[in-house]
Amino acid sequence: MDAGPVPAQLCASEERREAHPGEECHSWTGAGACCGAGGQFCDRGDSYRTAVFVTGPAELAAAQATSAEAAQYLAAPIATVILPAGPFHAAGEYHQDYYKSGDIIITRFGPRTKASAYRLYRESCGRDARIRQLWGSAALDN
Repeated sequence: MDAGPVPAQLCASEERREAHPGEECHSWTGAGACCGAGGQFCDRGDSYRTAVFVTGPAELAAAQATSAEAAQYLAAPIATVILPAGPFHAAGEYHQDYYKSGDIIITRFGPRTKASAYRLYRESCGRDARIRQLWGSAALDN
């Protein structure tokens, strides 16, 4: 059953591969890899589910290996699924680099820049605290 689009980071471009040789195109520490299939952190629902998209056997093997390593590290199953890549559709301009935007928006905290609102969301959601709890010194700052 297709539940609609899944948020994704396009990281397989030739330009990115040249700039970051050997970098995996997925990170188990930054997403809600073990938060359950219904979303991540305080964001629940199909549009917040996590997935790793692969374009061939080598990427599939790498994704499976790193998923197994993450599951072993956490001693918990990984909810993030591994799927074949399909067409990539960029999110609307509003979503691009939201976390660092200086545009003012109205939030439940009052008027804030998008960057400030995103930091407040991460803190109030408990995202960063949960990542650090799960991953300890392996936590990424993303």
